[in-house]
Amino acid sequence: MNSQNSRDYGFLIGLLTGGVVGAGLAMWLAPTAAGEVRDRVRASAQRIGIDLKTRGDDFRDQVADAVVRGAHDVEQFAVAVKADRRPV
Repeated sequence: MNSQNSRDYGFLIGLLTGGVVGAGLAMWLAPTAAGEVRDRVRASAQRIGIDLKTRGDDFRDQVADAVVRGAHDVEQFAVAVKADRRPV
């Protein structure tokens, strides 16, 4: 049973290796297409980077707003406690 699993993994590794080698050869033998692919990948990576930055900025702003609200609540609580401790 163990040798069957080894053969299955060997086949999958061979399949993946062949795919990678084939893709590399295709890009090497078709330089114009490879340049276009590189440009598309670069443009996609830039779009993803911009999207991630936007999402990160939005998250940062939400956290900052939550901190400000929390600080305001703490300030109100401190003022209320201080007012209760004053001698009448």
